[in-house]
Amino acid sequence: MTIRFLKSLSILILACLLAACGSSSPKTDPGGEAVVIGDDPVDEMTSLPDRPDNSAPQKRLAQVEYRIGDTDEIEVQVFMVEELSGAHVVDSRGEIRMPLLDGVRVAGLTVPEVEQLLEELLEAQYLQDPQVSVRLLSTASHAVTILGAVGRPGIYPLGANTTLLQVIALAGGTSRVANEEELVLFRGDADGTVYGYLVQLDVIMTGEKRDPVLQANDRIVVPESGISKFIRSFSVGIPGFGGYKTY
Repeated sequence: MTIRFLKSLSILILACLLAACGSSSPKTDPGGEAVVIGDDPVDEMTSLPDRPDNSAPQKRLAQVEYRIGDTDEIEVQVFMVEELSGAHVVDSRGEIRMPLLDGVRVAGLTVPEVEQLLEELLEAQYLQDPQVSVRLLSTASHAVTILGAVGRPGIYPLGANTTLLQVIALAGGTSRVANEEELVLFRGDADGTVYGYLVQLDVIMTGEKRDPVLQANDRIVVPESGISKFIRSFSVGIPGFGGYKTY
C-alpha cells in the first residue's frame, strides 16, 4: 500500500466524518467574524465551549466499528450449547462472567473480536470447534469517535468526566506517524454548527492547558505528519462546518 493511497484514505474518512457532523451551513463564528481557514491564523480559544444539549441521538460512522465499553449489554450465543448462552452486562472492570469462564475482559473490543476471543477460550479448555456469535443489546448512551493515526480507531463509550487523553489511551495511543501538534476535536454547538478545535498534545501533557473533558458525539481526528495543513483547509464548503479555532 503506497503512502499516497494511505493519505487518500485518510482524507476520505475525514470527509465522511465532517459530512456527518451537521446539516447547517454558517461559516462564521458566534461573534460574526469570518473564520479564516488554511495557513492564516485561526481564532484563539482558552477552553472548549460546553454544548448545552447532549441528548441528541448519537451519529455513528459506518466506517468505524463500535468498541464495547462498561455498562454495555451483549448477548452471547454458543451454537448447540444453551447453558453457555445468554445476556451479559459489562461490569466496571470491563469484564463479563460466563459459565466455565471467569472474568473475560471484553471492553475495548469489537463484536467480531469478542466472538474470536470466546471461541479461543472455550476451545482451549472445554469445547471442540465452538461457534460463538455476539450481538449488542444496548450500548452506552454517550460515545465519542476517534479516527486517524491511533492504535485502534473507533467509537468509544463516554464515562463521567472522560478526557481527551483518556480516550486516546483507550484507542491505543498515537502512532509513530501522528502529528501530535495539531489534533482536531470537532464539536457541535447548540444550533448544530460544528467547529474544529486544534489541540496540541504536548501542551496538555505538560499541564500548560487542562486536559479537555469530552462530550457526547465529539469527534477526534489525529492526522498524520505532513497532511495537517490540508486537513485545516479541507472543510471549506462542508455543510454545518463553521471553522477552526485553536484550543
